[in-house]
Amino acid sequence: PEAIKKSLKEQYGIRLNDDAVADFLEETKDVAEIRKQVLDYDLHTIGQAYLPKDMGAQTLLSGKYFLQVAKVRDVTIPLRKSKDDDDDENADEFSVASRPNAHRLLRLELTDGER
Repeated sequence: PEAIKKSLKEQYGIRLNDDAVADFLEETKDVAEIRKQVLDYDLHTIGQAYLPKDMGAQTLLSGKYFLQVAKVRDVTIPLRKSKDDDDDENADEFSVASRPNAHRLLRLELTDGER
């Protein structure tokens, strides 16, 4: 199990908890196959925390990190209508569907399974 954990970390940046590794090893011992299977799981259930606890918005990470998208937000769309937009005519004005050619800027929240 430790050799598999080391291979997953070195090759793909994947860090799994011991229970998850044991479960995957019941199915296969192939690291590439385990990587494929990991893609279908929630890292909250199988991941091992490894991001720095004191990590801020400006923290620069180097190396391989296998993270999962936890939340996505288009920051070009206001969270709420402004006070001037009381009528229902413009209710859909800021939806993505109503702006097919608009540029978007996405804010991603990523997780290692714990942070």
